[in-house]
Amino acid sequence: MSERVILLAISGGIDSMVMLHRMNEVHGNKALAVAHCNFQLRGSESDEDERFVGTICQNMDVTFHSRSFPTSDYAAEGGLSIQEAARELRYAWFFELMSTHQYSAVATAHHSDDSIETFFINLLRGTGPKGLSGIQEDKERQLIRPLMDMDREDIMAYARSHGINWREDRSNASMTYLRNAIRHELIPTLQVLRPGFKKVMQRNMAQQKALSSLLDRAVEDYETHYFQKEGESIRISKRRMVSSSLRH
Repeated sequence: MSERVILLAISGGIDSMVMLHRMNEVHGNKALAVAHCNFQLRGSESDEDERFVGTICQNMDVTFHSRSFPTSDYAAEGGLSIQEAARELRYAWFFELMSTHQYSAVATAHHSDDSIETFFINLLRGTGPKGLSGIQEDKERQLIRPLMDMDREDIMAYARSHGINWREDRSNASMTYLRNAIRHELIPTLQVLRPGFKKVMQRNMAQQKALSSLLDRAVEDYETHYFQKEGESIRISKRRMVSSSLRH
């Protein structure tokens, strides 16, 4: 498989279908492959999503991978939420496909609104600068986010103007999930209270990303200066630590 082929995570929803269309326009169908996860959480609707994405890929002549997961069982066995279980299962499979077929990157359809929602989810659960950076690309694992320049309104407008079909996941409207409550209640309220709220949030997350990177570099420098790995052990330089404390 060519090193230039990008694996797209396609659920069949509007976000991923817009990503598939945009990436096909930019790269062409021979530079793309699709991975679809059937989490078996919505009965026949999950199977219909899989058939929908498979048919689209067949019509586009795009390589199609699909896998069904026993998500509920996996969550129960691991003491995970359904969302956590689905995340672990899909990313493990994506990177397995990437390794097996030598794909150059994995692309997900997260957009700027998703990133803002993630900021608030992490804030409410407790986090540091990295968690307040929203959703970022992961260059180390070749994980890319081609739609981060768009928000939900942009994606809807794009889908309509290009005649793109998609599947609706009814669980996206359920207030049972924290992300949905943030999406449908908190963010609209903040937009009313603070026009331009989304742009402010983008700046906030960029600043947190920069702070997180700075802290990571500082910790790395500290470990390099004071710690030395020797086999399975780590030697700590007491002399350097004392010398450093005296200087300060």
